[in-house]
This record gives sequence, structure tokens and C-alpha cells, in this order.
Amino acid sequence: MPVVRGDRIGESTKLNLCSIEAQDFYTAFISRVPDDFGRYRHSPSHVFIRMYPRREPTQSMLRRVARFLAEFTTQGLVRTWDVDGVTFGDVVKSRNTGNLFHRTPEPPWSDHTHSKRCGKTATARAREWGQEIPSPIPINEVGATEVEQRSKETGNRGRTEVEHPSHPSHPSPSYGTTETDFRPAAPAGDDGTRPRIEATAAEATAFAIRKLGPAPWSREACDDWIERFGGTAPGGVIGKALKPLVNRHGWSEVRPAWRSYLEQTEAEFASAPRFAATYGRWAGSSAPPARAAPPTIADRNRAAADSFLGKLREGKG
Repeated sequence: MPVVRGDRIGESTKLNLCSIEAQDFYTAFISRVPDDFGRYRHSPSHVFIRMYPRREPTQSMLRRVARFLAEFTTQGLVRTWDVDGVTFGDVVKSRNTGNLFHRTPEPPWSDHTHSKRCGKTATARAREWGQEIPSPIPINEVGATEVEQRSKETGNRGRTEVEHPSHPSHPSPSYGTTETDFRPAAPAGDDGTRPRIEATAAEATAFAIRKLGPAPWSREACDDWIERFGGTAPGGVIGKALKPLVNRHGWSEVRPAWRSYLEQTEAEFASAPRFAATYGRWAGSSAPPARAAPPTIADRNRAAADSFLGKLREGKG
């Protein structure tokens, strides 16, 4: 994670310029809030939910968190950027850890090259926020990495054999290497130039979607739940409740309604089956039921008179 951690966190020059409260808050913040790339939603409410998932935030607590985030930004501990009106944060000099799961779009200064481990979530975040993958994924003209293509041709998964540029007929074995940790250079052509083995951002995005496939809608639904409430999402309940809606309307139409429902519902009342039962309201296809106006005094007097006359008729009968 960040460069300041463990016994060295108290020696950070930038952190010591913050208040003592902010310094103590930072030690817990870096271990709970950022994703595997040190990025997070730069919002006091989202940070609070990630740090204290079982507490209800108050205005004073949110103001306190906002003050700490402002200190981190002022002292250069985090950098922020905006995407579609939403502010995100990046812990300065953070190191990639964990499962390499992307929870935010790419910042404009990112030089990260996506791998197979993180490419799927990076593609999902790029589609979600209307971005293109900034770092190119090495591919050749047929859309596969060169090492993978050579491995398929030779059928050898234990080691990767690459032809020597000067002697194509005599392969040079690379003992002890695997497909993922060896990247051979393409042989030079007759004019001395090497063929292009890197894709543009648009080509990389299309390649990642073709190779990895679209992100499962159930995972994105759970990500929306976690982003709103923190903690863990009831994946089985969400998938069972939303599946008929997705099959009927498509995830592209269901997701905006799902996110709107989560934004307007408190954690203790949030329910995927309840959302499915009232889907028309959140999708905008049906208006909420109008409340009946309370009876006037004239209405009450008329009802009392009708009741009195009814009793008189019963007595005569």
C-alpha cells in the first residue's frame, strides 16, 4: 500500500505536518479505504462507511472526516481527480497489493499496464465511467500476446521457445520461464524495423473485452451495494431478485434504477426483493401512488347524516 506504513509511519515528513488527529486517522484510513491500487472515492460519506460500516454517520462525524481529507490533500498525501462530476482519490506512492481489483476509473497520471489479473475489472470500470484503458496491452495483429501464440503453435506449456532472429530454424529454449514472465521481442523485418506489438487504447479496450468478456452483471450489482453501504453484499439474494429483471429489460436498463434505489434507501431498509417488486417506480415507468386528500368538514357531516338516515330507515322497517 502506501510508502508510509508500519514503524516508519511516524517518520513521514508530510504526515507530521498534519494534525495529530489526522495522523492517527491516516493509519487506519490507508488499511481500510483504498483499493488494491491505493485509489478510493474521495467523499466523506464513502470514506466513513468504508472505515466504520456498522456506525451511522452524523454531520459532525462527516465534517471531521472532510477536515482530515482536506489535510491529506493539502500536504500531498493524496491526489484527487474528477470523472463525470465524481471525485476520486489516489494515495501518493502506493504499491499494488492484494488481488489487483479496480474499484475506480483510471486517474489521468496513471502509467499502470493492465495484466490478466486486473484487466477484467479495469475494463468494467472503463465502460462504467466512459473511459478507455490508458495503458496498452501487448498484442499482435491477430489479437493474442506473442508468447501465447508461440505457445499454442508449439503446444509446449512448460517452457517458451522463441526463434532466434538470425536463425529462425534453430529455436533457443528458455528454461525455467513461463508464459507470464517472459516477453520476447518480435524479429526485425527486412528494413530493420520491428512490427508493432502494442495496441492503442481503443484496441486494448476491445481486446480486453474480447478476451475477458463483459463483467458479470451480478458482480457489478454487488459492487454498487458495497460502494453505497460498505461491508459485504448479499450476492445470492441480489442475483436471485434481479435476474428476472435483467433477463427481461437488460442490465443496461436495470442498473441505473438499481443505483437510484440504493442512493435513496437507508442501509437497514435496503432489499433486493423489495427493489424488484417496485422496479417500475425506480425505472421511471410508473409514478408513485398519489395520496388521498384528507376528508373535509362537509364530507364528515354528509357521512354522519347518511349514517343517521340509514339507522332511521332500519328502525321503521
